[in-house]
Amino acid sequence: MSARCFNKLTLPHPKLDWPNPQEPSHPLNAEYGDCFFSANSPWHETDTVFIKGNNLHIRWQNLKQDNFTIAETGFGSGLNFIATLLKWQQSNCHKSWLHYLSTEKYPLSIEQLKKILQPIANTYLPDDLNIYKQLLAQYPAPTPGIHPIEFPALQATLWLSFGDIIECLDNWLTIDNRLENTPKQIQQPKVNAWYLDGFAPKVNPDMWSFDVIRRIALLSKDNTTFATFTASGHVRRNLIKAGFEVEKKPGYGNKRERLVGTFNSSTIDYKQEIKLEKPLTKHGTPWYYNSPAQNITQSKSITIIGAGVAAAITAHLLSEKGFKVSVCNSSSEITPPNNNSNPSALFQKLSPYDSQISHFGWQSYIYATRFYQNLSRTGYLKKDIDFIPSGLIELIEENTKQSRVNNLLPLLNNDLKNIIQYLDKSKLSAIAELPLN
Repeated sequence: MSARCFNKLTLPHPKLDWPNPQEPSHPLNAEYGDCFFSANSPWHETDTVFIKGNNLHIRWQNLKQDNFTIAETGFGSGLNFIATLLKWQQSNCHKSWLHYLSTEKYPLSIEQLKKILQPIANTYLPDDLNIYKQLLAQYPAPTPGIHPIEFPALQATLWLSFGDIIECLDNWLTIDNRLENTPKQIQQPKVNAWYLDGFAPKVNPDMWSFDVIRRIALLSKDNTTFATFTASGHVRRNLIKAGFEVEKKPGYGNKRERLVGTFNSSTIDYKQEIKLEKPLTKHGTPWYYNSPAQNITQSKSITIIGAGVAAAITAHLLSEKGFKVSVCNSSSEITPPNNNSNPSALFQKLSPYDSQISHFGWQSYIYATRFYQNLSRTGYLKKDIDFIPSGLIELIEENTKQSRVNNLLPLLNNDLKNIIQYLDKSKLSAIAELPLN
């Protein structure tokens, strides 16, 4: 029995309408007929509805925990993320790391993102376009799955999940099969604040279904807050049913009311089965997941034995997270001897077949290329010396390779041009500067 191929490798971009060509930052999503944000000062809308709606401006003043997690349903243009990251930067939470989880079913293209965000960035970020530029530089291809994007100087990570909302939320839920399989045993991440920001419930009801709200509750803990622009009665009832205490607030702009609230687990009877139209996807326990974690040391000092590539990258990432890292090695040199004469190539056999290992291959390769490019851009690696993003040529000779390529070709498109391309012999020979048969 042959392996099943992907139906597609990338998600579609949304079709946008521009009612007023003079306002490029205010498009409508053509499928839903709804706007991404208010045309009346979108920056202030984000601050009022989501940042202040979750009391982040107050909670971050006395933040004592190591991590703070925000989750968002609907990344859209990334405006909420940029505004939140700027507020995080201004809050001086030097001992904490911000994790920002966001879902998106129809990712904007990089061109659409620039067209929407550039006028807003010029207006509201005139003195500091760094966050906006970093997002554009690291914005991933629209491949399904989780794309981690690091902002180490701001002590933040964006976990951008492309795909259906149910699939994204299920990917955030880890069920430890070694424990009693009840909702209380669903482990990290636990979200501190929610931005519920899909298109309006009347045009996008799936985003606001009880199946979605239930998963949001499972990812929450006592005193987790939420904020949303809508005051829909259907949404309010789903939130209350899932365990949230809900309050109405004055709406922003032309909206009369909006909702805010807090999760309270004492209102939920976990012994009572709650039926969902789409049952939870129960992933097996990952091999790296050791739970329950008890008595983890609070020391910020870590020692790594060995100084190869894996050790060097681990040391680098840990130091960015605020750890004091010591590296022990038999040689006084950090890099292997004769490193220049034995270069390493970044290579992944990208597969057209729909399997867990194939998903891992695509996601890890996309992340790795972005990771090394960031190290080069920030000066940790010398450009065109330590890291040369020249690409890698794979020649198709064997029948097994040809079969894989034949299945892969129909899946390639313009969104993947910076990851993988199929070229004829003449173009390959020109790139390699060698005659290839």
